[in-house]
Amino acid sequence: MPVMDLDVYAAAISGAFLDIAQGEPPALLSASRANVVVATAGGVAFHFPREEAAAERLAMTGLLLPYLRGHVTLAIPAPEWRAAPTSALPWGFWGYRRLPGAPLQPGQINERTVVRLVTDLAIFLSEPHQFPPQRARALGVAGPDAWREGCKRLRGDVLPVLRKRLSVSEYPRVRRWWDAFLQDEGSWVFNPTLVHGQLVSEHLLFDSGAAALSGVIGWGHSAVGDPAADFVGLIHSYGGDFAWRVVDAYRGRGLGVDAGFLKRVRRLSALRAFHDVRIAAQSLGEPGAPSLEEAVVQLRAGPILARPSPSAP
Repeated sequence: MPVMDLDVYAAAISGAFLDIAQGEPPALLSASRANVVVATAGGVAFHFPREEAAAERLAMTGLLLPYLRGHVTLAIPAPEWRAAPTSALPWGFWGYRRLPGAPLQPGQINERTVVRLVTDLAIFLSEPHQFPPQRARALGVAGPDAWREGCKRLRGDVLPVLRKRLSVSEYPRVRRWWDAFLQDEGSWVFNPTLVHGQLVSEHLLFDSGAAALSGVIGWGHSAVGDPAADFVGLIHSYGGDFAWRVVDAYRGRGLGVDAGFLKRVRRLSALRAFHDVRIAAQSLGEPGAPSLEEAVVQLRAGPILARPSPSAP
């Protein structure tokens, strides 16, 4: 895995795009096991994948987003620069001009802004969910089969980790939850749509002057799958009350929301804790890595282990 070194990234940007690299050295925006993102003084964000899966996701967004821009009202990134792989950066890198706005914080949702934000989100969600899924698949977006297989892989990744960290009463409850989730065909009966996949606070940009959303970033986990998944990040970032208001507004736009949809939102929301466990387990020892202990605490506080009944999810 390539190291995180700002000097290496600065040299790569300068070597590939000299006109963009003028001025102050690039600043680190974010760093994870999968990607490093740096920004130039001129407002261009360069994404450097650190593993093959991240490179594949970045390439997918490079194909998808130019087509999707004409189908959504909010601003989304436009891939304008692409650099070829080198020995130091074996998957190359991509550049996007940064969008205006800052991540929407929970405290910015109040009596003055909530109606507009609920409306903005309902409109936005309805747009990719009506993008032709066949077109998305043709652009390299993973389909529903990969969606189900991804859940099976998640189970295989986290259960061995949790076996060592949960009590003798907790672990069987988690295993039964997984068995019920994967075996219930209702978990997989949905009209496949293009979903963003990570609609969390850091990916929703807010214009404080207009008190409205200004853009949506973070499209690397887009897939053709269950539209219910796009409400999970809202629950975890802003709470259930706000998220369910968005669901109601989304239903008011004529989108398919029924009892099965609501059940899938709740199940997928519970699933979120397992993603955090996997990320923490895979990132152990890396600077800034999330704590596995904290991820387990969050799992214990969630609906699977906090509720009195260990029955199906």
